Amino acid sequence: MTFLETIRDYGLFMEVVSVQKRMSKAHNHEAYEIYYLIHGDREYFIEDNFFHVSNGDFILVPKGKLHRTSGQSCTRIVISFSEEFLLKYYTPSAVEFLLQAFTKYHVHPEGASGQRVLTIFDEMKKLYTEHSDRIFILLAELLDILSCAPVVEDDTTKTSTRIREIVAYVNKHYGQLNGIQEVAEKFYLSKAYLCRQFKKTMGITFSDYLTKTKLYHSTTKLMTTNKKVSEIAEECGFHSCAYFCNIFKREYGITPIVYRQGHNQRKTIRQKQ
Repeated sequence: MTFLETIRDYGLFMEVVSVQKRMSKAHNHEAYEIYYLIHGDREYFIEDNFFHVSNGDFILVPKGKLHRTSGQSCTRIVISFSEEFLLKYYTPSAVEFLLQAFTKYHVHPEGASGQRVLTIFDEMKKLYTEHSDRIFILLAELLDILSCAPVVEDDTTKTSTRIREIVAYVNKHYGQLNGIQEVAEKFYLSKAYLCRQFKKTMGITFSDYLTKTKLYHSTTKLMTTNKKVSEIAEECGFHSCAYFCNIFKREYGITPIVYRQGHNQRKTIRQKQ
């Protein structure tokens, strides 16, 4: 099964893989992601946050956040899971506590905790192969360890300062932006130069990044407000509601209205637990 099918049917996806200088495409998904670097040296970005990842480091990606990794060959473990997976076994307040680990993006467990996570991974791999629900116990322990792990002080000098500034600007002003030209003018760059540098650094075109950013914020508004879809489309910088609905369905596989309905149904179920 694919990643999305596994998350939908089982609620948890686990993969141990060696990567040969691959640069992943910037993407986001409705799952929380734990990234552990066993060996190698990578660059990781989550929205406008950039991290240099070394052996034994963890990157914690909250659901919905645009992220990407690049760099030299490495061996890494990725665990992705849905919030619903945890809610099958724990109360909403317990799940909220466990997910606090994702308020820290880059951590490195030390000493006994660092050794324990390796044991947890070995045990999780066995249970994942067996498709055993008991894996939820180990996932909770792992999240508890990571929530207490020290944050890694990052050296971001390897990443273009200008690109970081541009990404931060887009994340803040996405609702008013129509395309790359106005951003290029804002930062006194040529459109062609910005196109090349943005794609080189981010692994995604500026246009795709802007669209994904607008869509991400639209999902937040769909879940947290009662505003009409047309209002949300306009606030997020889509000048046509029909175009917004089409591109939303292309990205998430469902319409904005169905997306909101699904969130509301899950919210009702949690409140009854």
